[in-house]
Amino acid sequence: MGLGSGTTTAGAPASAPAARPESQAAPIVRLEAELTASQAEARKLAEERDILRQAAK
Repeated sequence: MGLGSGTTTAGAPASAPAARPESQAAPIVRLEAELTASQAEARKLAEERDILRQAAK
């Protein structure tokens, strides 16, 4: 009884406070990385589109 409740009680509070600050910042960092990747892909596609348009002329 002591082992089960001790592990659960000790594990949950220890991880919860550490996870909360990370969970607030993590989505922002992840979204910024996704935005950067999307912008790079958009530039690449625009360049490829321009190349194909020139080749079609």
